Amino acid sequence: MLTCILGGCGTGKSTRLMEQLRRALEDGKEAIVLVPEQFSFEEEKKLYHHLGAVLFNKMQTYSFATISKHILRTCGGHTEGYATEQEKLLYLYQAVQECLKQKELELLKKRSNSPEFILSLHSVIVKMRKAGISGMHLLEKSASLPDRLRGKMKEFAKILMMYDKILKENGCSDMLEDLTEASADANLHGYFIGKHVFIDEFDSFNGDQYQLLEVMLLQAESVTIAIRADNPAETKTGIFVGGNKTYYHLRELSGNSCRYQYCAEYRRSAETDLKAVATGILQHSDSETPAEYRGNVRILEGDDPVSEVEYICAECCRLLQENENLHCYEIAVAVKQPEVYFSLLERAMKRYHLPYDLSAPSPVLHTDLVRHFLTLLEILSSEKWNTELLLRYLKSPFSHYALEEVSTLEHFCFCYSIDGENWEVPFFDENDLISVKRADAFGGISVEESRLSIMNELKKLRSACQDVDVNTICNTLYEHLESKKELYKLETEGERTEFVMVWNILMEIMENVNLCHGEKEMPMKELYQNFLLLLQSSHFSTPPQTLNSIRIVDIRTARLNDPKVIFATGVLNTVYPEEVQISGMFSNQELREMEEYDIKISRLLPELHS
Repeated sequence: MLTCILGGCGTGKSTRLMEQLRRALEDGKEAIVLVPEQFSFEEEKKLYHHLGAVLFNKMQTYSFATISKHILRTCGGHTEGYATEQEKLLYLYQAVQECLKQKELELLKKRSNSPEFILSLHSVIVKMRKAGISGMHLLEKSASLPDRLRGKMKEFAKILMMYDKILKENGCSDMLEDLTEASADANLHGYFIGKHVFIDEFDSFNGDQYQLLEVMLLQAESVTIAIRADNPAETKTGIFVGGNKTYYHLRELSGNSCRYQYCAEYRRSAETDLKAVATGILQHSDSETPAEYRGNVRILEGDDPVSEVEYICAECCRLLQENENLHCYEIAVAVKQPEVYFSLLERAMKRYHLPYDLSAPSPVLHTDLVRHFLTLLEILSSEKWNTELLLRYLKSPFSHYALEEVSTLEHFCFCYSIDGENWEVPFFDENDLISVKRADAFGGISVEESRLSIMNELKKLRSACQDVDVNTICNTLYEHLESKKELYKLETEGERTEFVMVWNILMEIMENVNLCHGEKEMPMKELYQNFLLLLQSSHFSTPPQTLNSIRIVDIRTARLNDPKVIFATGVLNTVYPEEVQISGMFSNQELREMEEYDIKISRLLPELHS
């Protein structure tokens, strides 16, 4: 029997679910609680306080990821190791290259060597895995699709099948396939028979999660799910589109053997202002007594993100000046669109001299160490000497060349259009009057000494990386970086901390490249693309420079501990619910067409609106 506990935000759905869980445990029934991975700690703490130690120890709490591992372990499935995220990207790049060699790609051929394409491809594969869709399924379904989409889907299916083949050849599997495997094992071994399942904090499910839910509905004694949704008894259009759709889909899966309980009254906060906003704007309370509004919650309209950010910083200054007991760490800015607001807030906070802690990780691609490393790889993978690359290498903080020396060499190169094979010809030769005359204005023989020094260094590296396996190349590059590390000047503790983090990330990437391709001989251009791909997807987080700082967080993942002031940015953006844009290989139109032909990628369209 399926029971759905429905209601708006803060209407006591979780409390009602925990009461039903308590009754089941007191009756000696075997109970399982499922919550999202990111809520597991808070949920367990909440359950412990509500149930008490004795009843809490009688139940089991899982996320979908952990219960899939438990089922596979219990039922004896899955013996392969898991590929790491970096290994997946390397194997996916290899799969694309194999498909190119076999001339399987036409529509996707132009973009196939781009790291952005591989990252986009990987994000789509993640969604496919979560939807429980295999490469073979896509290939079979692609025959019935419209012309252009058919070709693109066929090529994507070929890449996915090649990717799975490479993973298997390397003794790896994708962790995202665990849930699909676990559903089959649970169904085969009757894992949920006699159990009572309680699910909280989900508003929608992926395709592979629905597969496991289907097994639960067939086997479990009862399944109880709390969903943020509108009252099914009302005919008016609701605001919780995703939750409503989930409820009706679950009811269909249960064969209409489903009952629902609707929570109408707002119960979450005793603070009347929050209650006024929840019951007034969201309109999900049937209470005849409206909550009193006291002015502690303000809803403001800004013309654009810049005006919002300016107001937030000015208001922070005013609040801190007027209230001596208020500290910066008690203020939080919750951001809905990090890609728009983070950079604006960072600049504005600096202008207003406000200490801040930005939760956004920084890309490693723009750090000095990584720029030096990639420039070196570009030089080694180029057939001809490129002046722009050579000068970039010489200007690196890891270079031992003096700035005056590099500046003179740069001036000389641009005056006489030095590029390509010109680097092989001496800039100063006593037997050549023309070269002597040209070099005189740039220090004479010193410009030639600079040329010889850089050529000898790079030719030695290029020679060491030719006609050898990836393991040897990685060792050569590591030794080069080790020798250059001491040249990099670090003045502050923050700079030293950042350098260590970026160095460790680069070493981990080098280790993974070596692990996946160590015994192979690979052209430097292809090896450069492998490193660029992994570095482009790598980020690092820096600790706050002071504990007393305003926290700027992503509203989707934020966990705030009792802040006194919260600013929420970009709540409406003129459209409510916000329009969802899907970037990547497939447009929204193509995704809708795929759904019509039973290729359904869950949670990509209307479900995300709410």
